[in-house]
Amino acid sequence: MTPTTTLNGSALATRTRASAPTGAQFIARVPTRRKAISKRLKKLLRDNGRADIIEVLKKYPNGMDYFDISVTDRAKISYLKGNRIPEKDHLLFNKEYRRNNAFHCKVGKVLSKMEVDARTIQEVSAIFYNNALAGQFEITDEIVYWYNERQYARATDENRGNLYCSCMRNFDEAIEFYEELGRDIVRLLIMRDREGALVGRALLWYGVQYKQPFGGYKNADYAEKYAGKPYMDRIYSANENIEQAFKQYAESKGLPRYGQPCGTMYIDITGRLSRGTCTPYLDTFGGISADLTRLSNISLDAELTSTDGATVGDLVDYYNEDSGYTCDYCGTHLHEEEYYYLDRENAYACDECCVYLDDEDRYGARDNSEYLEYRGTWVRSDRCVYSNLEGRYLHEDDAVCLDTERGDYVHHENTTWSNAQEDDIYTPHTEYSEILGSWVHRDTREELEQAKLEERDERGE
Repeated sequence: MTPTTTLNGSALATRTRASAPTGAQFIARVPTRRKAISKRLKKLLRDNGRADIIEVLKKYPNGMDYFDISVTDRAKISYLKGNRIPEKDHLLFNKEYRRNNAFHCKVGKVLSKMEVDARTIQEVSAIFYNNALAGQFEITDEIVYWYNERQYARATDENRGNLYCSCMRNFDEAIEFYEELGRDIVRLLIMRDREGALVGRALLWYGVQYKQPFGGYKNADYAEKYAGKPYMDRIYSANENIEQAFKQYAESKGLPRYGQPCGTMYIDITGRLSRGTCTPYLDTFGGISADLTRLSNISLDAELTSTDGATVGDLVDYYNEDSGYTCDYCGTHLHEEEYYYLDRENAYACDECCVYLDDEDRYGARDNSEYLEYRGTWVRSDRCVYSNLEGRYLHEDDAVCLDTERGDYVHHENTTWSNAQEDDIYTPHTEYSEILGSWVHRDTREELEQAKLEERDERGE
């Protein structure tokens, strides 16, 4: 035992700590013992609806064992391996022992070695990050209060998300617009960190009516799918992991959310606003009727997209000026300064029917584009390929076509080079062969090893 000294109040207290076992104190348990997972890790996964990950960890290769939530960073997972597995069972999940001897890494790194799709890895990573924050979701009516950046968590190297650059973060007068609409129309979903500071927010819209979309949109029965559920607007978060936690929240509740197709939506706001009401910039329900009875996600008589606090009346008057153009995709009237000409499509479009294509530095038709969430940008559809293995679209510059996966595409970061097969392999489908001294596709490993052994026999090795 190694004595250590700590400061406890004004007195020094001496305690002992088990030194790291060496030599004969270690035993090789991994090949013969079942994978062990701590009770708190199992509870975290089960409470968040991911009990399936427990089974994934039980099947984990490479001698990793005794999985737990990291004691150094609750956003990470920890495990013991090889000669770091102690002989005494009571040390397996001992915090002090694991702090000094366990391996600590992001859970995504562990899951990427198994047959786990990218979306699941993101969701499980969000569970761990939310656990580290001890963040709890809360629905509040105090929208003005939580929009003000005085309530935000401090910006750091890790926290540099869009929460800190929202154009409405200190515009109290404009944000009162939401409270004027009323809590039966709009509320705010927030997440706070351990100190109670805001790390994420998203508006929740109630009473949304779903209409059959105009031509050019993909039809879907959204009214039946989302009946009685609020719509989650754009997420403003301190970092990407918190954003993913919000998306997971929406999915767990079956909520429609910003960035997903929902068709044409309306909200009845009859009698809620006056022409003198100061307006914020609305990410989704920016369309408003001239009689102030409806909000919509498509252009109506005016657009609530002002960042300088213009009144409803000013915006309605401004947009009533005739431009002479209509959207070629949805038929919406276009204001003189509020339309886009799409040169490639030779068409006029409203801001709901077009998207900005970063890699081409121009606007294009939404129907001919795909949103790549991992890039955070829209890309023309004919520049994308679909990965069946990953369940998502990829930019052609990021995709690799794998002969080892029957010509399917995957993101190049999710591949491993095989010297034995002289080809890239989808990482979750790889296994390491000691005989071949190389990573190989799991489905061909036995065949390749048998061929290698026969080759050695022929050479008399």
